[in-house]
Amino acid sequence: MALGNALHRAGYRQVYVPHAVAHHRRRDTRVSVLRRKWAWCRPMREARGDYADGAAWLRALPHELSTMVALLNKDINGSKASLLYLDFLSSVADAALDMGVLLAQSTLSAEEAAYIHEALLSSVGYLDDEYGGGLRAAVEADWAQLSPTPVVEAAPTRHEEPLRDLLAHLFDALETMDERVYRLVCEAAK
Repeated sequence: MALGNALHRAGYRQVYVPHAVAHHRRRDTRVSVLRRKWAWCRPMREARGDYADGAAWLRALPHELSTMVALLNKDINGSKASLLYLDFLSSVADAALDMGVLLAQSTLSAEEAAYIHEALLSSVGYLDDEYGGGLRAAVEADWAQLSPTPVVEAAPTRHEEPLRDLLAHLFDALETMDERVYRLVCEAAK
């Protein structure tokens, strides 16, 4: 972005070329891409008040789930199967990294974070039970790299109603994944 702005100030025009390929020295991983995406979106979330308290954060997450479903559909329709796991993982990664912020500012207790963490992973396990795959293990491994959840005993959250609403949205989002999409996401996770 800085390079584009500098070129524009120097009098150059920028043209969008949808099939352009850029080569660079940086070697990103799934986790580094997701961290960068989260860092890019964090100021917007702060401005919206998503980190004000645990309930505000939980109420904001359904938007992330809608984005996940839209990305999945876009990449399925665009024959970009290699991106499907990133699409799926993006909202989970945002939740993991957001919980780190909430824990640091004591808006969420470690026990509540563990409870929400397990609730989110259990909903992914629902897909594994339904279709017989191993998506939960992949998500757990990536979550651990993104933001290790404190090892404490999970305790019900003070924000039970927004969590219930979030899980209802999550199950609705997961219901949009048929077995074919699930298998494609699992394949992209490898």
